[in-house]
Amino acid sequence: MNWWRRLLEVWGAHGVRREREDRSLFDWSPDPVLALSCEGIITRANAAACRSQGCEQDRLVGRSLTDLIEPGDVYEAQAALQRAADGRATSVELRALGIDAASYPIQATLIPIVLGGHVGGVHLIARDLSAIRRAERAVATNSDRLRELYVVAAAANATAENQIAATIDAGCRLLGLDSGALYDAEAGQCVAGVGTSVPRSFGRLALATDGALALEDLRELPELGDEPDGLTPGAYIGTAIDVAGARYGSLCFVSAAARAEPFTESDRDLVHLMGALVGSAIERTHSRARLKHLAYNDPLTALPNRAWFAERLRDELALAQAAGTRVALMFLDLDRFKDINDTHGHALGDRLLRQIGDRLTTVVANEGLVARMGGDEFIVLIGHDPTTARLERLAQRIVAAIDQVIFIDGFEQYVTTSIGVAVYPADGGDADTLIKHADVAMYRAKERGRNTHQFFTASLGANLRTRLSQEKSLRRALERHEFVIHYQPQLDLPSGRVVSVEALVRWQHPQLGLVLPHEFIPSAEMSGLIVSLGDWVLETACRQVRAWEAAAPDLRLAVNLSARQFHHGSLAAKIGEILERTGFRADRLEIEITESVAMSDAALSVQILEELGRAGVRIAVDDFGTGYSSLGYLRRFSLDSLKIDQSFVRDVLSEPDDATIVRTVIAMAHSLGLEVCAEGVETEEQVAFLRRERCDRIQGYYVSRPLDAAALERFLGVRGIRRAVG
Repeated sequence: MNWWRRLLEVWGAHGVRREREDRSLFDWSPDPVLALSCEGIITRANAAACRSQGCEQDRLVGRSLTDLIEPGDVYEAQAALQRAADGRATSVELRALGIDAASYPIQATLIPIVLGGHVGGVHLIARDLSAIRRAERAVATNSDRLRELYVVAAAANATAENQIAATIDAGCRLLGLDSGALYDAEAGQCVAGVGTSVPRSFGRLALATDGALALEDLRELPELGDEPDGLTPGAYIGTAIDVAGARYGSLCFVSAAARAEPFTESDRDLVHLMGALVGSAIERTHSRARLKHLAYNDPLTALPNRAWFAERLRDELALAQAAGTRVALMFLDLDRFKDINDTHGHALGDRLLRQIGDRLTTVVANEGLVARMGGDEFIVLIGHDPTTARLERLAQRIVAAIDQVIFIDGFEQYVTTSIGVAVYPADGGDADTLIKHADVAMYRAKERGRNTHQFFTASLGANLRTRLSQEKSLRRALERHEFVIHYQPQLDLPSGRVVSVEALVRWQHPQLGLVLPHEFIPSAEMSGLIVSLGDWVLETACRQVRAWEAAAPDLRLAVNLSARQFHHGSLAAKIGEILERTGFRADRLEIEITESVAMSDAALSVQILEELGRAGVRIAVDDFGTGYSSLGYLRRFSLDSLKIDQSFVRDVLSEPDDATIVRTVIAMAHSLGLEVCAEGVETEEQVAFLRRERCDRIQGYYVSRPLDAAALERFLGVRGIRRAVG
């Protein structure tokens, strides 16, 4: 028995070590971490959590999570806790209550604590977002200040004196300082200013600098206060200015009191920019253009940005309204640009966007204005009463130009674009409506297969309103657990046994009853809800078929993935987590993707399918024959089976071409070592044909309609299933 005692000691030591590691991660995390019961009661808190609340752990334990959340966010916090308690890790942004009940933003990640296959509690990790929000506000403030400075420059009268006075006044206001002055080095004096006069010594301070010089507290530098009159400054910021390539003097701003907060980099940039503005009396027009470029041009591509485009569009619409002519918008979005960013990095993605901007500018030329809306979205404004034929030709040229190979660092990169077109006044009477409708048309172009263009129509507008309404209902349906899964059996032809079931989602609407997928899946795809819905379908179906394991130990499960799910990223890892949570065997799960999804980015599909194959999951290509097959890539895909689309099976007895296609697909699949499943089988004669051609499996109403879980249990329990195939 010594070996048995030794084994127990080893196991015990391993468990202790594992527990210590887990406790170390919990206790020493720099972020606040709470252990919660499934009802939201705090059972444990790490040191960071205690610091955030200004109390010891025993003051936190036993309290409800909602005590630490701002009242307005309590409902959202409870919903996130419920999702985690249901076994789904989730992340949500909330406002937490800290010391003295002061609220601050956090990113709360809630992770189920799984013990013995059951959720026994929830870990909450809180990431303080205060610094990020401050940085965002700083960026927004800097942008506003640049915009205001441009407005000041543009509004000033034509004389250099007015330009300088307006800029110094704006500088005092934007920096929150008392006085400002322009120092002429040759004259040795301040020649313009706002507020109390500034000593000459401060005018000389920044002469030797290339950027801006900032000093928050001058009280320890009394030698600078050598002027008998004027202000004795407590804080200073200034910059040297050049005119026609020669040093002219400096621009500086001061306050009587020392500054509590340090000057920021944006403060220095602002002062340096103002120096360039006031120092260009002769080159004032050039300086004004530079400021306008900073405020209205995209820094990455140098194209006009959203703000400049909006102004130009309003002007064009006003002209078109007066003349009774048309104006058109083209809204462009690059197809699967995110995959390039994720695969090759943002630096390469930025260079690609610059090249795309150059191509658009070249193709559009004098026909319109190209602007970047942000991210991978561009927009083109076409004035001068464009005809539909002219817009068709331009859209086709843009699609063809973007579709050409791009060389970056010697590597070939490919990207395509989807374009939506809206025309004033037929598709909208104002700028916002036109942009929205062009965006709607662009999404329709993506639905049609990408790399194409689509004009806005009234039906698309109606579909948009319907889709937006349905998106809200779908979100509520997910929260209220209104979705159900039906299962359609697949029969093995040689043995006549049910070997697999395909999971098919339905919406059990409280008013409309059972809603079929084609009525809500498109909205789920467009809104991105398909990812959450698909995860729920996969996990729920795995749990259900796992529960049938005793009665049907070899039953396989087939689940169809949408394009968004397939390309969402980390697919194999996500499926692995679901299999681990449900205890479902990987070799009994068959993931189905359509042919068009697989071939839309064949190189990326190869990578994803190889990862799934290594995880042990079976792969099937659904609706085979309806897409744009490439046998070369099909051979490279890690596949287990093909599903022949029902459109070929339906007329296999009456259409010789369909019969030939089915025979060819079966023979080709078998030559590649793949199984074949025929969909939409409804008659005995179709079964006989497929049996002769050595089809492996069949699925359709001949076998069974899709059934809910209870009905499928009865179906599987019926004797004589072999008789279903003769």
